[in-house]
Amino acid sequence: MGWEEKQVRGYSEFVQTAQRYHGRPIFALFCGDKDAEGRSWCPDCVTGEARGGAGAPLRTPASSSRTA
Repeated sequence: MGWEEKQVRGYSEFVQTAQRYHGRPIFALFCGDKDAEGRSWCPDCVTGEARGGAGAPLRTPASSSRTA
């Protein structure tokens, strides 16, 4: 079983497209542009930007530098 990619713009277009696949699994990735005033619709994105912005290095225990 393969998969197909669909790109939609806006919630109503998403709902319309998703209804065509009723009863089948749907994996959705939501992203978006900022509005005319430069604000993001995504509260997680706003928080992320406040903590270093897009492109800030991801620090995980495996990538953290430690000295012994």
